[in-house]
Order: sequence, then C-alpha cells, then structure tokens
Amino acid sequence: MKSAKLVLVLLVTMGLIVFVRGGRDFSLPKALPFCGGHKPGFYDFGALCLIVLMLWGLGRLRRTGDEPAEKQE
Repeated sequence: MKSAKLVLVLLVTMGLIVFVRGGRDFSLPKALPFCGGHKPGFYDFGALCLIVLMLWGLGRLRRTGDEPAEKQE
C-alpha cells in the first residue's frame, strides 16, 4: 500500500509539472526557484515552499507504519 501511495504522489507531481509547463520547452535550471537568472520574486518563494512540502509528504509516507500501534486498555 505504501508503494502505491508513493507512485500516486509521484504521478500527481509529474502531472502538475506537465500542466504548468503547458507544452513549452525550457531548461531545468530556469524552472528551479532562485535559478531563473532574474531577481527573486513571490513565485520563487512559493516554489521553494512547494518543494519543501513535497519532500515533507514523501518523508511522512516513508514513516507510515514504522511506529508500533498504541495499546488500548
């Protein structure tokens, strides 16, 4: 089940990237936050937050089921 969740998260992430690109070609460094060659703006900080959020979510998926269940009395 955990691997299915991971695959689903990756597919949704890739689908969103394709949707945002809109069929245009561009180099990867220009798409990364703070690497576009222009003054950092609002969208750079938003992209950085999304990357951190995605990594946090993948970490949570990795930890799911590692903790022992609490005993109920």
